[in-house]
This record gives sequence, C-alpha cells and structure tokens, in this order.
Amino acid sequence: MPIRPVAPLHLLTVAEYLAIGEIEPGYSELVEGRLLMSPTPRGTTLTR
Repeated sequence: MPIRPVAPLHLLTVAEYLAIGEIEPGYSELVEGRLLMSPTPRGTTLTR
C-alpha cells in the first residue's frame, strides 16, 4: 500500500517545514504556512 501525504491541521512553521527535509521527487515550498508541492516532470531532459 503506498504512503499518502496527510495535510496538517495547522499552518506549518518554518521549523516544521525544515524538519520535513527534502521531498523526492518534486519541488516543495512553504507559502504562508501552507506546504505547496509540485511533481517533477517525467521523461523530460533539461539539456541545451
């Protein structure tokens, strides 16, 4: 069974956000106490 994220019942502090650590795969950001997450695109390469 996959692990599913659960939203906290309160706004996160910076200390709580930093305690989460890196979230793989993807990007996360703390905005006004809310954790915003974006998945990493699959199958794309960023080469020039």
